[in-house]
Amino acid sequence: MKRVIIFAAAIGAVLLLFAFTIDQSFPRSYHHLIASSTNLGNENVDGLFVNDDFYSKKISEKYGERTERSRDVENYDYFELTKGIEAAVNNEDKITRFIVTASNLKTAK
Repeated sequence: MKRVIIFAAAIGAVLLLFAFTIDQSFPRSYHHLIASSTNLGNENVDGLFVNDDFYSKKISEKYGERTERSRDVENYDYFELTKGIEAAVNNEDKITRFIVTASNLKTAK
């Protein structure tokens, strides 16, 4: 009986380790599929929301006027707002994504 419990625990540990490892190796599209049904309407980064107007008074007062791009990517302009926060802006001047590298930044969802 003791061997069965130890065997079951070992199998469970291996399966958990496998599950955590394989999740990191799936392609980006897999993660988009999982997140497609998640409501991110209230999610923000430092008070900024996806679809905010990038050239709004709210953003320019907080970060100053942004005219210099930090990356050259087709269909998007990237702007570094602060050290650790970068925003992608589409052709309609709406924020479409954030790149956050600052580990001490407060986020909310």
